[in-house]
Amino acid sequence: MNEKLIVPYSLRRDMLQLIHEAHFGIEKCERRAREIMYWPGMNSDIENEVSQCGICEKFKKANSKPLKPHTVPFRPFEKIGVDIMYFGNVSYLIVMDYYSKWMEIIELANKCADEVITKLKSIFSRFGVPNTVISDNIPFNSYIYKKFANDWDFNYAFISPHYSPSNRMVERAVGIAKGIMRKVNEDRKDYFVGLM
Repeated sequence: MNEKLIVPYSLRRDMLQLIHEAHFGIEKCERRAREIMYWPGMNSDIENEVSQCGICEKFKKANSKPLKPHTVPFRPFEKIGVDIMYFGNVSYLIVMDYYSKWMEIIELANKCADEVITKLKSIFSRFGVPNTVISDNIPFNSYIYKKFANDWDFNYAFISPHYSPSNRMVERAVGIAKGIMRKVNEDRKDYFVGLM
């Protein structure tokens, strides 16, 4: 049985702020709230909270063209996309599973191939070695990275760094991560909380 917390009127304002702390949209906030709590008119209250958020309004993007669907792999972590993202003078490795849409964000000490490989080994030890890794060129086209791919027995595919639509899933993950980080940073909170 799915038990939920019934939130009294006196605590609803606090709950709304917690639900929207990471500045997700209406649907995601409603979904997160429905998993654990309830009060009459909760969805309407969440819609009002999100639509009146000044930070969300500031970072709101215009509707863009829908993404073209990717071929879905047969199992989780069979095919992943990787990219390096920059935020606040820090580099992050973004890893996106094409099957589950699971995203990993790992802070990098630098963007050298050795550092990226160390982080990928950690991810592979948790999820298994993928069949294919899709990335743009740098640092993924280096000799050491190609040797890593050969030693760990996975295929790699490079896409043009100047044509990001060819790796839309990862580019979308980068956009989502940056959006959350900007919003939470604007709110002066730890952005890793928003990424959870």
